[in-house]
Amino acid sequence: FTLQAKGTGPVDAVAKALSEHIQQDISVVDYHEHGIGSGSEAIAVSYVEMKVGNAQPVFGVGQDKNISRAAIKALINGVNRFLTMQREAA
Repeated sequence: FTLQAKGTGPVDAVAKALSEHIQQDISVVDYHEHGIGSGSEAIAVSYVEMKVGNAQPVFGVGQDKNISRAAIKALINGVNRFLTMQREAA
């Protein structure tokens, strides 16, 4: 399937698309990134703290050679953690 949304940047757009998909408000509370290695072999790592609905904050981590993709992977990881916690609590 494909998700689409518009935002002020890739992180905001993906957060909005995921929010629509799971039908819960998602807000990014904190975001950090750094690189591992150097040159063409460097890997970007993104850390996202987010609130989903009224639940406790969840964290997501993503890594990729591309910083935008690392951030998107971190958002998806955080949403997956949220959904897993919801499933386990039910």
